[in-house]
Amino acid sequence: MVQNSGSLGAFAIPIDLTAVPIANGPPIALQPGDTWNFQAWFRDVGNTNNFTDGVSVMFF
Repeated sequence: MVQNSGSLGAFAIPIDLTAVPIANGPPIALQPGDTWNFQAWFRDVGNTNNFTDGVSVMFF
């Protein structure tokens, strides 16, 4: 999902845990014990690209 971080350099994407969007498929429901990894790809000043640090989240 494309987001604009604005002048604060932050953004949030609310996620429905019963219908998480995934690439190349229908949304799926998270299950207890699932571990998902998240990372953002962003455009830096000067029109270069970069990635955020990744985070790993275990759902209970």
